Parts: sequence; structure tokens; C-alpha cells
Amino acid sequence: ALGERLQMGNRVFYYASAGAALIAGQLCESAAFGGSSATIQTNLTVHTVTDGSNAAGQNKVTVTMGTDAAVVGLFDDGYLSVYDGTAATGLGQTYRIKSSAVATAGGALKLTLYDDLVILLTAATATCNVITNEYKAIKVSAANPVGFPVGVPLIVIASGSYGWVQSWGPVCGLIGGTTPTN
Repeated sequence: ALGERLQMGNRVFYYASAGAALIAGQLCESAAFGGSSATIQTNLTVHTVTDGSNAAGQNKVTVTMGTDAAVVGLFDDGYLSVYDGTAATGLGQTYRIKSSAVATAGGALKLTLYDDLVILLTAATATCNVITNEYKAIKVSAANPVGFPVGVPLIVIASGSYGWVQSWGPVCGLIGGTTPTN
């Protein structure tokens, strides 16, 4: 699964998908965050529904998208976090997203979670962020990064393929394609 961790001795790797061709030894970064609606949606309200989602003990949540649309699967293996309200209304909860449906701009985005909600989420009391998996569609780090560092592939990984990137332990890596570092 995306983001799965593998430790071999004192080296740690994470499983990732390549959003572009990845170069062996070149530091890679996540897709853009904090400015890209394709990877993160912030300040989302919980959508008012009658289908039983958003309730404690259910693994389904519906949120209202911002100004952007979402394709099916965009947020699969990503995260839903509740950052507004109180502990009694879900504040501080983070859930891994199993699957996400299509949604129009300003429309309802239906999410299926791996785990059940522990608190009822309502439009009046909860505000959420939805973020893609940080290991989805990674790319070689730019000179001026737009994502955050996720690791170094030890082999070439073709665009659209999957592979392991090292994030901890000794590795010869290039940052920005020029400076070798360990």
C-alpha cells in the first residue's frame, strides 16, 4: 500500500507511486501541498446527510468540497483530519481514507475510511482537511520545492510505476540534481 514502511537494518523505505520519472539517488518530494487543490482541501465543512455517514461507529464521512472538483480515488490512502470544534465534536481526530468518490466544486465528497468514526461529525461543529497520501505521485525535488521531502529512490522508477524510496539511514543522494549528500 502507498506509504507502507519497510525497515532493513538501519535503513527505512516507504512505498510510493511516481508522478514523473524518478532518478536513482535523486531526492524526491511529495506532490504540491498548501497551494494545490489537487492534493489538499482545507476548511471543509461536514455535509449534512441522511444516509448514516458522519455518525460515530460508521466508516463513512461526507464533506463539502471547496472551489475545486475531485476525481474518483483522488484522496484514496490519504487523510481526513478534524481541526475545529472541541474534543467532544471531533477536534484532533485523524482518519485514513480508504476510498473517495467523485465530487463537483462545492459539492458533497463521500469518503470511506479504514476505521470507524469515534465521534459524530456535524456541519455545525466540525471543520476538516482532506489530504492525499504524501507518497502518491511523487517527483524529483525541484530547486524550489513545492512539496516536502519523501525519500531517495535507489533505482530508476518510471512515471506511473511504484517503488521504494529511502527516507532514513545512510544513502548517497543528490539534492536539486547537483550537490551530493549523505
